[in-house]
Amino acid sequence: LSSPLFLWLLRRALGSPLAVGMPLYWNLEVEAGGNPVTYSTVAVLMRAFTSQMSPPVRALLSTQQALWGREGAFARICEHVMMHRKQGKEKLQHIARSALRSLAEQLPSQHVLPLDGRMEVGRLLVDKCKVMDSAKKPLWLVFDNADPAIAGTEHPDAKVIVMFKAGDDIRQDTVVLQLIRCMDRLWKAQGLDLCMSPYRCAPTWNDGGMLEIVTGSDTTANIQTRYGGTLGAFSDSVFKQWIEEHNGAEGTAGYDEAVGMFIRSAAGYCVATHVLGIGDR
Repeated sequence: LSSPLFLWLLRRALGSPLAVGMPLYWNLEVEAGGNPVTYSTVAVLMRAFTSQMSPPVRALLSTQQALWGREGAFARICEHVMMHRKQGKEKLQHIARSALRSLAEQLPSQHVLPLDGRMEVGRLLVDKCKVMDSAKKPLWLVFDNADPAIAGTEHPDAKVIVMFKAGDDIRQDTVVLQLIRCMDRLWKAQGLDLCMSPYRCAPTWNDGGMLEIVTGSDTTANIQTRYGGTLGAFSDSVFKQWIEEHNGAEGTAGYDEAVGMFIRSAAGYCVATHVLGIGDR
C-alpha cells in the first residue's frame, strides 16, 4: 500500500484533481462497490486521496455522487422509470420528464459531469430529454453548455448530451474504449490519422454510469433502413447515398473528403475491434 505506484497515483490525483483525480475517484468508487476481493486495497487508496483533496474538489465530488452515484438522483429516476416500463412509450416519457423537471429545479446552476473534468454544464433541458428504447430504459439527457461564449447559440457544442444507464455494467465498455484511444494515439504518432472518434464512458458504480453521445452522427442500422428498407444491410449504395445527402454529390470536394474519412475510420475500427475480439462489430 506504500508502493511507488500507489504514491505516484496519489500525487498525480492531488496535483491534477479534475484531469486525474476525478476519474481516479470514480474508478475507485466502482471497484470498491463491485469487487470484494480488492475492496480493502481500494478503500485505503480512496481514503488517502479524499482526506488530502481540497474543499472545492471534495464538494464537486460530493455533488457528483449525489447526482450520478448508485443512490443518486438520476439512478432513482431510472429505477422509477423501470417500474413503469410496461405502460407504453408516451406514458414513460411523461413519467421521466416529470421526475426530471422536479430534479432540474434543485440542480446547481453549473456542475461538472463525471465524463470529463473539463465538461461543465448548465441547466437541464427537460423537454429535450427522453427515455431510450433499449431494455434497461436509459435516460437521454440534454444540458446547456456552461460556457457563456457558446451557450444558447447554434454552435455544435452548445448542448451537452449524455446517456445515463442504471442496471447495466459499462466497465468493459470503458476499458475497450480506452484501448481504442491508445491505438489511435499510437497510429497518430506514426503519422496515420484514421479519423477515430471513440466516445467517452464513465461508470459511476459497478452497474451503471454515463456515456457520451456523439452528436451529428447516425447509426449504421438507421442509415441502412432509411435508404434500403428492411434489406438495406445488403445494399452497396446506402452509405454512398447518406454521404451525398450530407456532403454533396459524388465528385465534389466535400464528398471526396467524407468518403476518405469514412474509409479510414472503417479500416481503423475493423482492425481495433478484430484485435480486441469484439464479435458483434
